[in-house]
Parts: sequence; structure tokens; C-alpha cells
Amino acid sequence: MAQHLSDSPNDLENLAREGLMLSPGWARVGLTFGDERLREQALNELAASIAKRIANPPVEADPDQLPLAL
Repeated sequence: MAQHLSDSPNDLENLAREGLMLSPGWARVGLTFGDERLREQALNELAASIAKRIANPPVEADPDQLPLAL
């Protein structure tokens, strides 16, 4: 069953935090670069990562679903 995004600021903050943590390391570090072009690329990458996480929140496992060995 998919997790539904609520209007709670905490939910959005958690998804944004996950988006930041899952973004490429170069993008997080890139915000501190002296070159404006690289900072802009890093900012775009971080924004895309956060938007992707908010648009596709993680799926919560159904507690009634039995795990299958692969």
C-alpha cells in the first residue's frame, strides 16, 4: 500500500530531507563552489532530487504481507 503524502509540514520536511540525503554528494558539496555555473548545476540537481522524493514517496510495507525469499 502506497504512503499518501499529507499536508503535514513534518511529512514534507522528512521527504525533503530524504531527497537531500539521496542526492549525489557532488551536488551537496557543489553549493559551496566558487564557480556560479557549478553552483547552479548543483542547485538544479538538489531541487530535482527533492522533487523526485516528494512526488514518489517511499512505499510502506503492509504488515500483513508475508516476506518472500528471493
